[in-house]
Amino acid sequence: MMNIFTGNPAMFLLVWLLIYALLLFGMSIIHERRQARELRERRSQKSTSFIPQELRREREGRRAWPRREGNPTPVLLADRNSRKWQTGACVVNRSEGGLRLTFSHPYETGRLLRVLSRYAPNDVLWAEVEVRNCRQGSQGYELGCRFAYSHPLNVLLLFG
Repeated sequence: MMNIFTGNPAMFLLVWLLIYALLLFGMSIIHERRQARELRERRSQKSTSFIPQELRREREGRRAWPRREGNPTPVLLADRNSRKWQTGACVVNRSEGGLRLTFSHPYETGRLLRVLSRYAPNDVLWAEVEVRNCRQGSQGYELGCRFAYSHPLNVLLLFG
């Protein structure tokens, strides 16, 4: 029997090709099972949160919403109960939760202000914000403001 394999080169090659094919087949089955197991593990670890992974990392800090920088947008400011609008304020960054304004005069924290974009049409109402912090900046005072309540998207987009 051994003489058939050693004496005939074609039969010898056929046996080795069969062994090689069986090894490849076995390795491919092992590889597919590993991939399926990894996919099951990833699905079981997947969070039910609808927040993308990038935003989830940002939310681990103090920020609830990511900030958007942009060109300064001029706005009008007024105290909550005042009818007189003040000019000279600009929105320097904004988020879904609030605005950062620059203005020539400081405001104390906790004060409620009305903010209206200078580009706003007549039918858009002002936004009410609460001053959360005020500090001296390079272009006057920087006011960190939080919206007193949520606003529709068309109002938020007017701030830049």
